[in-house]
Parts: sequence; C-alpha cells; structure tokens
Amino acid sequence: MPIITAELEFPTTVEQASFSRRFFEARFANPRLLPDEKYIVFEQEDLMIAGAKSMHTLTDAVSSLIVSGREFAIFDPKSGDATGEVATHDDFYRILYSMYRSLI
Repeated sequence: MPIITAELEFPTTVEQASFSRRFFEARFANPRLLPDEKYIVFEQEDLMIAGAKSMHTLTDAVSSLIVSGREFAIFDPKSGDATGEVATHDDFYRILYSMYRSLI
C-alpha cells in the first residue's frame, strides 16, 4: 500500500485579543478539627478574548489564612484600581457568614 504525504497550508490570521487573569472560584475552609485555621482559596484562570472567541487556561490557586485584625485593600472590580479603602479579615468572615446564613 503506497504512503501518500502532503503538505497542508493554513492561512495565518492575526486578531487583537485582550488578556486578563481572574479568579473563577473561591472556596472557604472552616475545618472541624482546626477551628482556628479558617482560610480562603481563590482558583485562578487566564482569559484571552478575541472577537467572539475566548480561551480559558486554568492556572494556580492563591490562599490566605483568615487572621483576626489583618487588613487588605479594597479594589474596584470594574477598573481593578485600589479604592483607598481597607477591610479586615474579620469583616470578610462576617460578610461570608452572613451571606451563607441568608441562603439557608
């Protein structure tokens, strides 16, 4: 049986795309065996959008222990800029807990 080989040429296209990294999932851990070891985990992905097409690539996760009194900057979700405001991990925990309680 003869082997047929061929070179295929595909047109090269260039489209302008936007690129960003975002968190797509957050999970809160409140372990029963370590009640003082509460922490939050954010799963990240890289997102590239070109026209009507998008490509999502999972990256790593970032996490932090919830530490009483620790402050963090508040960012505007639309612009990504710091607002100059701060909140504490305690504020964050109260808000998450309250949201959970409002759903049950």
